[in-house]
Amino acid sequence: MEDVTAGEPGKMPFIDYVHFLIALVDGGENLGPWMERFRGLTPQIRAACEYLRTRQPRFASACEKILKFIEVTPLYG
Repeated sequence: MEDVTAGEPGKMPFIDYVHFLIALVDGGENLGPWMERFRGLTPQIRAACEYLRTRQPRFASACEKILKFIEVTPLYG
């Protein structure tokens, strides 16, 4: 498997990025640097997490955390 730290988004199967983020969340790691690196994949990551949290109970908690991290909020409330 290709080293994700050295690669650019799109060089691995997409699901590997999602599983990598889930593993980071499960390990209590900071998503910030990785979401910045995978910035171009944010819409796909959001869609995948929304799908997985309803279809795979074992991923539901991690997907919720990822979705909260990438949630778009208005600048002015």
